[in-house]
Amino acid sequence: MNRFTSTARLVCQRRPTSVAATRSITPRSFSRSFSTKLYTKDHEWLQIDGHIGTVGISDYAQKALGDVVFVDLPDVGKLLTQGDVAVSVESVKAASDVYSPASGEVTEVNEALRTQPDLVNSASLSNGWMFKLKLSQPDEEIKSLKNEESYAKFCESEDENH
Repeated sequence: MNRFTSTARLVCQRRPTSVAATRSITPRSFSRSFSTKLYTKDHEWLQIDGHIGTVGISDYAQKALGDVVFVDLPDVGKLLTQGDVAVSVESVKAASDVYSPASGEVTEVNEALRTQPDLVNSASLSNGWMFKLKLSQPDEEIKSLKNEESYAKFCESEDENH
């Protein structure tokens, strides 16, 4: 065995150990706090973190609306049922309702949207979120929502039909 082969073998032996050590110190709950979004057929999204769901509209919806100029947010404490009108959005093109993708109590609203409604356009999937809900029936209701892949296919079929 030559020197190069022994060095290569040592490097290969060390590498899995360091990767395993990195994996073992990564908290298991880390990915749960950065969950993926679920979508409705009406283009709202829901991101669940524990018993709290954050709600906004999809990029597809904000593009269809055009420049958002006003957002009427729900009151904190309001009880919503899945499918209830939760938010009204006005844009230069139209006014539109945003439906609650899940049932629960509104725990927080995005106050920034009152003075910067354009966040819905510039950051619809992040800083343009609209409200947060304490979810009352998440296990039952998320079954009717679409994951990102099926939502993308749904949007493609919407485009083909228009």
